[in-house]
Amino acid sequence: MRLTALNARLLVGVGLATVLLGVNPATIARDNYLYDNLMRSHDALLSQRDELQQARTDVAGQIDRLNAKAVRIDQYLKQVDDSLRDVNQALNNIR
Repeated sequence: MRLTALNARLLVGVGLATVLLGVNPATIARDNYLYDNLMRSHDALLSQRDELQQARTDVAGQIDRLNAKAVRIDQYLKQVDDSLRDVNQALNNIR
């Protein structure tokens, strides 16, 4: 872990708590370990959330393109049905 200003302040705070308050260093170590694990979990969940949001956006785009294609197919199908109806009427008129 890099020693940043925040980390340095935390270390000083931990040292003061240990000396002045008689806090058990094992408790502090355990709390730091727990905090680090929770932060790693937090970061992993944020990353997973970003990936899932991107996947959702991609799927939504695919659905939009498929819906547009379905609308075009429905229009063509209606034209074919109309033409078929016209041809059937013409056939009935000939008989």
